[in-house]
Amino acid sequence: MFTALLAAALLATAGLTWETVRSTQSARATADAVLADYSTLAAWQFAGVVERRLNATLTQVIERTRHDTERHVGHASEQDCDCPRALPTRSAFRLTAAGTETTTGAPIGEDVRAAARRALAEAPAGSTRLTSIDRPEGRFALVLHKAGGLDPRVFGALIAADEIGKILEAVFASSQLLPSALIGDATSAEMFAMRVVDAAGTPWYATAAAPASHAGTQTLTPSLGGFRIEASVNPDRAGSLVIGGLPAARWPVALALLALAAGLVMLALLQMRREVRFARRQADFVSGVSHELRTPLAQIRLYGETLQLGRVRS
Repeated sequence: MFTALLAAALLATAGLTWETVRSTQSARATADAVLADYSTLAAWQFAGVVERRLNATLTQVIERTRHDTERHVGHASEQDCDCPRALPTRSAFRLTAAGTETTTGAPIGEDVRAAARRALAEAPAGSTRLTSIDRPEGRFALVLHKAGGLDPRVFGALIAADEIGKILEAVFASSQLLPSALIGDATSAEMFAMRVVDAAGTPWYATAAAPASHAGTQTLTPSLGGFRIEASVNPDRAGSLVIGGLPAARWPVALALLALAAGLVMLALLQMRREVRFARRQADFVSGVSHELRTPLAQIRLYGETLQLGRVRS
């Protein structure tokens, strides 16, 4: 009976331990879901600002490309021309439906020329598209704009990937990705880790701390290369976004208490076994002593009764 009670106590302790671990895991899952929602919101906010900034940048690049390939050529020098401001480009070109090509900067390769021909044949008039392209000299962003009208033509520019990375870095540094009521005076760089990759998974921008758990993602429009934005809350700041902080892992303590309870039950069983063994030895001792005394006492009683009945004279 005592053993059954100890076993029941141990099972009850194990059940309480399991419930503690489950409740902790549930609380942690809830906190991770909240952080994932914040990360998704931050990625969405970042994507919106990036889309506006890139659209404005690409418009400037196309304006400068049109200027350089159509009007700037007639000037004696760039100082004599009021050129539109834009990102520095490695190459800028214009390709007409008749096959006429005008290029400024480094010569374009056949891969860029083929992409421009496809845009000339398939892209709708007035559309602008950014794609990533790898060249032997590095990775570039290829900007293509198809101008419609009686003389369809494509304007294009090759921009170094570092220039796009600078835009993404500037947006990340200047944007408030969550309301100040949630993050207080903390900056986006302190609260979040950010990574921007292209369709092939190649990083174009990444903060010092790469996204880890509870990440949120957002994808830019195909016209902007379909870049995927991955944001996640920095682990050292995660507790400030969850009411009461992140729940601590309780399973080590729970398992330690379960092991302690099991150890105490084992000690109780060992002690009970020792007491049973001692009681058995005590019973054996009393039985042995009684057996050793019974024979002489019987003889003394026999002799006493013989004297009492007068069967012997002395």
